[in-house]
Amino acid sequence: MRWRRIVPDAIAANRDTLWVADASRPCLVQLHHGELVDVHWWSAPDVLGSAATRLHADENGVWVVAQDGVFHCDGHGATSLVFGEPVGATAHAHSMLAAALPSTWPTRTGPDRVRLLSLRGARGEAQVPGAVHELATTGDGFLAYVVDHGPSGMTPLLDRGSRLASIDLVGEIRLGPPLGQPHLPESGLVGGTNPAVVVADRWPPRLTSVLADLSTAPAGLPFAPLDLWAADSWDRAVVWSHLPDGSGEYGWWPLAEPAEAPLDRSYLLTVVDMARGQPVGNLVIAGYPSQVAMAGPGLVWVSMQRTDADGRHVVLAWDLAPSEKVAELDLAAMTGSRALMPVTPPVPERELPHLIESQRRSIAELVAAEGTSFEIVDVVTQGAWPQCHVVVRFRVPGLGLREGAFAWPLFDRDGQPVDYDWTDYFVFGIDEELESDAFKEAMLRTPDEQPVWLRRPTGIEGLLPES
Repeated sequence: MRWRRIVPDAIAANRDTLWVADASRPCLVQLHHGELVDVHWWSAPDVLGSAATRLHADENGVWVVAQDGVFHCDGHGATSLVFGEPVGATAHAHSMLAAALPSTWPTRTGPDRVRLLSLRGARGEAQVPGAVHELATTGDGFLAYVVDHGPSGMTPLLDRGSRLASIDLVGEIRLGPPLGQPHLPESGLVGGTNPAVVVADRWPPRLTSVLADLSTAPAGLPFAPLDLWAADSWDRAVVWSHLPDGSGEYGWWPLAEPAEAPLDRSYLLTVVDMARGQPVGNLVIAGYPSQVAMAGPGLVWVSMQRTDADGRHVVLAWDLAPSEKVAELDLAAMTGSRALMPVTPPVPERELPHLIESQRRSIAELVAAEGTSFEIVDVVTQGAWPQCHVVVRFRVPGLGLREGAFAWPLFDRDGQPVDYDWTDYFVFGIDEELESDAFKEAMLRTPDEQPVWLRRPTGIEGLLPES
């Protein structure tokens, strides 16, 4: 059997203790001061359906919001099931976890519920007139971002309204006034003593303060982040955005001058002090952050979704003061054989070549049908299961015979076929990148025989041979 090492994903911190969950298996790593303490499992290693989507750490351990329920790990090896059903948005404070329970699909026109969970059972429940998209923590309870259901469960998101709702520690609810059209990102709510929310009632969207009556201030920071993580306990928000040329896509730019970065280090993390509405730190990163946690107002932990230049899945420790120092934790090396996950083929091995060719044809057809601004040279596969990639090589009009290429894994970290739903958005993103001055300059600097890669091949690095 083949095995792989841990791939960091969900992450949470409480003071000097850091918790990191694997991306697709029920495995949890506990660290103290950056040193390994233990590896915990809340189900069997081969259970795919129990991966953690979010973690919430406190003095008693960590709450694990998984795909099949809510668990709690006390940090001493004891893991218990707290709630045995899938939940939506969550937030943690006051030794409780607020968990949204969506109304019945497919119509989803009834009220959502927010249940307040503790280690001793449910503490209360609130019925919310709409869909709870996000939850955050405040000093006296929780804050919910609610989107109206509309006439039916299939009403487009942009045709619905939104509002905020305050939920106290026993489940009493107070609704705010309508906020207009919902914001598009999945994350845009910040709690703490200075709560804020991304509103999109006019262009550009803006991150604006929440007032006492749950309405919003007329002014705010004009931006719509790709993602946003709220550190409610520290009145901080960590914003993830594309690295623009210095002006900012929405007119807001957190740096004193344009930032220069290589083509493959094209994302920016910004820590915003919500009390002052000002950035207090910026970090250019390679790849995509999966999740972010703060252990204090000056320490940020970043779980990286993509591998680094050496093919490692790492966790970054970003110390904002005094010198903006960044350190890396290689959890695969730290945990070794204590956190191994089985990798099994999706079909009998003799059928894998046919599956790979079928995937290659599907991607070739989808890319060709997009009508992109570049000329496709060929679409080929490299490697064998499970570390097999499709590689699309192309030429850019106006740049002679210069070639570019991008690659995407055909199989995920557990050896299962990758869903093709990403293709439309992926090709659209490549079109955008082709228009950038940075890419054109890179193409002109590169010899003809060395294509420029928009996406380096990635896969399930750290795979161990068959036993």
